[in-house]
Amino acid sequence: NEIGVSSQTFYVVCTPSHTQDYHVLNKVLESGVDFRYLGLLCSPQKLDDYLTKTYEVHTKQVRLANFYAPIGLDLGGNRPEDIAISIASEILAIANQRPNQMHMRESRHGTYRYWENE
Repeated sequence: NEIGVSSQTFYVVCTPSHTQDYHVLNKVLESGVDFRYLGLLCSPQKLDDYLTKTYEVHTKQVRLANFYAPIGLDLGGNRPEDIAISIASEILAIANQRPNQMHMRESRHGTYRYWENE
């Protein structure tokens, strides 16, 4: 397909603006590919805004089990290097099929627990 979406690829979305993030995420969702990992660097408020718009367009039937936002494992620390390590750790945990990790989406999820709608 034209944007290179694959079921075995890991995607991290962190563009300079919310609008661009939304367009990138929508392109992946519209591809219909059952992606392995789609992560969004965001705050819980940005996530709530994104999910509200997504549910309006795709309904709550959209599959988000492999969508991770806020992105990363809950390792503590808020410095850029801490966040980068937590994101890399999350990707490795998923790639190596290591269950029972505390993901940021579980500890700071905002309004929606979107990954449980399966």
